[in-house]
Amino acid sequence: SSGINAEWPLRPGKRVKDTYGFSGVAVTDTGNLGGKLVGMVTARDIDFIDDFGQSISEVMTPRDKLITANHGVSLREANQILQASKKEKSTDCDSALIPLL
Repeated sequence: SSGINAEWPLRPGKRVKDTYGFSGVAVTDTGNLGGKLVGMVTARDIDFIDDFGQSISEVMTPRDKLITANHGVSLREANQILQASKKEKSTDCDSALIPLL
């Protein structure tokens, strides 16, 4: 699995969503899994966009607004964090992107 880079045009993010049915795609500094998480772009971010030439950074949710957990968090703890935040997804907040749920 891979992420996308914040400076890329929005079109590749839409292509990933349309091709694979993902509701959210990680945005990393390298555009790859293992890169530093800088945000997330979700279906809600792009469903009503007309200009897919704008950069992903213009529509993504930045990292500081994401709900994250420290590496090693248990599944139970991760679920409690998600439940308290009312969010659907979480990621590890260490320097490398590691999907949790």
